[in-house]
Amino acid sequence: MLIREIYSTQRCLRRKEQIEGMVNVIQEHGYIINPIILFKCSDGKCHVVDGHHRLTAYFASGKEVLDGNEYVLLEGEICRKPRIMKMSEFFKQHGFVV
Repeated sequence: MLIREIYSTQRCLRRKEQIEGMVNVIQEHGYIINPIILFKCSDGKCHVVDGHHRLTAYFASGKEVLDGNEYVLLEGEICRKPRIMKMSEFFKQHGFVV
C-alpha cells in the first residue's frame, strides 16, 4: 500500500511528540505492533480510520509502502469519514519532508 496515496480523515496530529518514539520502535523492531486501520471505498481510494500517528511514523522512518502486516484493510461502499487530504499533503503540513 503506497503511503502517500492514502487519504487523511483529520487535519492535524493531536500528539505530534509521539512520532519520534514510534520511529525509534520501527527502526529497532521493523514495525509497530498495532496495525493501521484503513478503509477502501467503492471508488478504490483508501483513507485512515485509525492510525494517523503510526502512518506518519512509518513515513518519517523512511518507508514509502506499507507491508501487509502493518495495516488492516476494510472495504465497503460508503465512506463514513470525509477525506480531508492525501497523506503526502498531511505530512508536508506537519513538517515531514515528502
